[in-house]
Amino acid sequence: METCLVVVEDEPGVLEMLKDAFDLNHYRVVSISHPQLLEDLPPGLQPGLFLIDIMLPERTGLEVARQLRQGPFRAVPMIGMSASRMLVEEATKSGVFDEVLRKPFDLQLLLDRVRRHYARSA
Repeated sequence: METCLVVVEDEPGVLEMLKDAFDLNHYRVVSISHPQLLEDLPPGLQPGLFLIDIMLPERTGLEVARQLRQGPFRAVPMIGMSASRMLVEEATKSGVFDEVLRKPFDLQLLLDRVRRHYARSA
């Protein structure tokens, strides 16, 4: 199976914008709108990177990332993102993410960061 970029974001407009941006840059994107849907990832999926919103319903993105790190995706790069300065600081200190970005972010900066970490896993 082809390597993909998994985007976990609960805001539909942001999720669609990210998917469009990554599609235009030739990434295969798997969009996840709710953390519970991660349980339904297709078997054999090969994520090259997880891009995870830190403020999600029911579970935080930090909890999601920790769970992913405990399973078969422990070595997959992860970028966290949040509009909350406090959550960005908490996520950065946790060491779970390879990088944490504050929303709103410059799209080119995000693409550069994704490209760097994705290339590392490919």
